[in-house]
Amino acid sequence: MAFYAHTPSDEGSSWELFADHVEAVRERAVQFARPLGLEQHATVAALLHDLGKLTELFQLRLEGKARGVDHWTCGAAIVGRLAAQYPALADGRVAAAIRGHHVGLEEVFFGDRELAEEYGELRRQSQRDGSVPRWPPESDQDLLGLLKAAGFDFGGALKPLAGLPPYETPPALAHLLDTRLLFSCLVDADFLATEAHFASGPDNRKVWRDAGPPLEPAKALARLEDHMAGVREAARRRGTAPKVMALREDLWEACDGAPHSPGATYTLSAPTGTGKTLAMLRFALSHAAAHGLRRVVMVIPYLTIIEQTAGIYREIFSEAHGFPPDYVLEHHSQAFARDSDSDDDVDLDNADEPRRRTGLLAENWDAPVIVTTSVQALESLFADRPSRCRKLHQLAQSVILFDEVQTLPSHLAVPTLAALSHLAARYGSTVVFFTATQPAFAHLDPEVRTHANSGWRPPEIVAPQLGLFERSRRVTVDWTRARQDVPWEEMVAELATEPNRQVLAVLNLKAHARHVARELAQSLGKGHEGGEVFHLSTAMAPAHRERTLRAVRARLEAGEPCRLVATQCVEAGVDLDFPRVYRALAPLDSIAQAAGRCNRGGRLERGEVVIFKAAPLDGARSVYPPGYGEAVGVTEGLLAQHGDLDLADPALFTEAYRRLYDLAKAAELEESMRLALEQRHCGEVARAYRLIEADTISLVVPDPEHAALFGRLRDELASGGVLTRKWIARARPLTVTEYRPRGARADVLHHVLEPVPLGFRGKQRVVSEDWFVACDSAEYDPLVGFVPPKVMEMIL
Repeated sequence: MAFYAHTPSDEGSSWELFADHVEAVRERAVQFARPLGLEQHATVAALLHDLGKLTELFQLRLEGKARGVDHWTCGAAIVGRLAAQYPALADGRVAAAIRGHHVGLEEVFFGDRELAEEYGELRRQSQRDGSVPRWPPESDQDLLGLLKAAGFDFGGALKPLAGLPPYETPPALAHLLDTRLLFSCLVDADFLATEAHFASGPDNRKVWRDAGPPLEPAKALARLEDHMAGVREAARRRGTAPKVMALREDLWEACDGAPHSPGATYTLSAPTGTGKTLAMLRFALSHAAAHGLRRVVMVIPYLTIIEQTAGIYREIFSEAHGFPPDYVLEHHSQAFARDSDSDDDVDLDNADEPRRRTGLLAENWDAPVIVTTSVQALESLFADRPSRCRKLHQLAQSVILFDEVQTLPSHLAVPTLAALSHLAARYGSTVVFFTATQPAFAHLDPEVRTHANSGWRPPEIVAPQLGLFERSRRVTVDWTRARQDVPWEEMVAELATEPNRQVLAVLNLKAHARHVARELAQSLGKGHEGGEVFHLSTAMAPAHRERTLRAVRARLEAGEPCRLVATQCVEAGVDLDFPRVYRALAPLDSIAQAAGRCNRGGRLERGEVVIFKAAPLDGARSVYPPGYGEAVGVTEGLLAQHGDLDLADPALFTEAYRRLYDLAKAAELEESMRLALEQRHCGEVARAYRLIEADTISLVVPDPEHAALFGRLRDELASGGVLTRKWIARARPLTVTEYRPRGARADVLHHVLEPVPLGFRGKQRVVSEDWFVACDSAEYDPLVGFVPPKVMEMIL
């Protein structure tokens, strides 16, 4: 925003633009900070955040005579110096927010010692170079005087701080989260004011984007009740058993959120197939209506379930029912332009206006109902970059629902629980963990309290007297073959000869599922391939997965033969109902989730679930995905100790998780996180907190059913196109995720995958390291999806 002049007499219009921008940032930052109780802090941060742009050196930068001018440290240093007079500024939050509003959060200091040293070094550097004015000025008052000349009463802004008590500094993790939330208010206000400036007309009047719609929870709750009446009727028509209907109704009634207090954490434990997705939405809306909360955020670990859930919510709150088009916001790495690990904007200019508006709202979560990924939500709580943090202030006074929380990596359990506990206790948010297999997080409470004073002892929403788990027994589980390897030929033969010809097999690896599906289709004859044999995994394009699920559901509903071979992607939230399910030995929660796809509607007296131990395939060293082995070992240990296991016993899962957390030493922070917190360094904390360790790439694949779309996408790139929001949105139905080949040279990788161009740097063509298009040599099987070329499999 190169429009600031050094003094009021130097270019009146530029001076007015400076004052206008600072006032716009102050107004928005205070608005955002009010629900956090940080209005005074936000005022000071906004008034001082661009203070360095009033210096002579920054004026030279505008004239092209200086480069890389630090305009943020002097405002932060002044805050540090004021800390002795105003104890409410002594904890470093305001200084850190100002200093990081362009470059990202770094250390959070107490007082002014370190900032003064940094400030002094800037002075010395400018004094050594006689070609530029000395910077910063000799006196803080020189700069504050310029701020006063711009029309700002900085002294008046400081007065309310004098009456505030000193910040009762919490443990480091909570302190850094407090800093990020204030930072969020400042940077979101700065982003929006800058956006409004560049949208202005010839008169330089800012053009602000329209704010997202309000939640209106009472109206939304009434609409949800109407929708639920239709769901009940559809379940009756499908022949859902009365006992299952009763379970769902009891859960629905239990999820009245009004009696529960805001600013707290809760768990909700309910068996699979009991309608948690809609019941949790009822909890959130009734809770928000009763307590005046602002937003509902649904956090889900799996992209396929996010898309499914967002689709259901959009159907409920559609324009046809009187809701605005952006009432439900779906936000993940493939939905909009901003890559989850990037601060770079991808151009929205070519997007249609509704998509452009939705993309903008996603940048700061300015929508009433958000459906997003665990990575997007949780990594943002530990982030240091302005673009990742700007949405955090929206979480205050919101209902935040976490689905399938058992997927949280054990080494991140303690910091995650501490952050969410502090968010609820200090900022009035309500956090709910819901799943069929509730992790034993409560026993980590002592460790959580070392990082957040509020700890982790969430009460359960569903009264134990309802006995949901005991009443949900719909299957018998055969553990006979779980103790020794079962040959793959035996499994294929058994699936091929299954008497009722409706059977689901859930395997641990894509290679296993691909092998079994192909062998099964071959054993049944060519006429059955693509007929009664189906495959489901993340190797298939999303459009292919959707087609497969529609076909499978239609066959199940019609009572036609259907043999589905799938990976774990079928377990969480996928509404399928098979009379018989085979599950390769796995962590106990995965086995329970697979069992939830058996006799889901309760139409049989008992469905049958068979657990078997998978044998190695083609000399492979492991039969489990990375990080899976310890959890499988816990299942084997429980089997050895207890014999056959009862999946309807919640205490069994508590024991399993406690064993797993003890093995993984979940109570101990990893060394990188421990050191980062000791140093109170936001950047190091962000690097230490990674929900998904594996490095992955996005790959656009040639699903034969969408050959024309694949061709157009490739042709567009071949004719000079580059990676844009619009291109990503169009490519989503054909995009799969693969692990990045480890140790592979770029030239080897590029022999089998074509990197998507980003543009040119001078005459040098720049390509993406994360987005690729499958080459002509890539195989896309109509049954099993993308099959990596041999050379790629060798280097994976």
